[in-house]
Amino acid sequence: MGGLLKDAYDSAGRRLLLFDYDGVLREFELRPESAMPTAEIRDLLASLAADSKNTVVIVSGRDHQTLQDWLGDLPLYFIAEHGVAYRAPSEDWQVTEGLSTAWQKPVGALMNRAVAAVPGSFLESKSNSLAWHYRTAQADVASEGLRELQNSFVGLAEQHDLRVLDGNKVVEVQPRGIDKGASVDSWFDVGSYDFVLAMGDDVTDEDLFRALPSAAFTIKVGSGQTEASERLPDPVAVRTLLGKLIQ
Repeated sequence: MGGLLKDAYDSAGRRLLLFDYDGVLREFELRPESAMPTAEIRDLLASLAADSKNTVVIVSGRDHQTLQDWLGDLPLYFIAEHGVAYRAPSEDWQVTEGLSTAWQKPVGALMNRAVAAVPGSFLESKSNSLAWHYRTAQADVASEGLRELQNSFVGLAEQHDLRVLDGNKVVEVQPRGIDKGASVDSWFDVGSYDFVLAMGDDVTDEDLFRALPSAAFTIKVGSGQTEASERLPDPVAVRTLLGKLIQ
């Protein structure tokens, strides 16, 4: 993959680069707030964005304020919270309006019940989604809590037209109709680029892979089934690959 990808990158006149953050550019941490970008990550992104041929987009489930605090000073595009919020370089955030919030109270109550039942787990609230994290919880206790939580969501998801995302040690709930693939299609004319690269590690990134042209380079980071055409083992390999592209 490396040589073919590098040759296609070097010969392209207009490139769209789409990167998830956690598990792709940056390793997971026990607490999400600890996964701040390293100097290496910032330098890689800054170098890629400095090339006038490149449009560099962070496509993440992270809340938009965290991405702003961590990377907002770089000339990057952002799609945050799986598509709820968008920002172009040096512009204000655009957040999807008109989404119902009636679901948040019952879903939050279920997640808080799971927090109480599973020590080490916690609730994260975003603009239009709620997430239950269990990375630091004991595996067997978390597994039981996860099963009960997912079963509890069945009726609510149908009633409120919600999407339940089973991610990497996290379950996230948000209104249906918002996903990474649809958001990229909404904000970018993907067909106008002669090189497209997308990297993701989670189930939410499969929406993105499916939405891209067949000629796009799509890379799954880590294990698990995927629609991506290629695979890398971890963020170290991702950063190594990006470093080679810049050379």
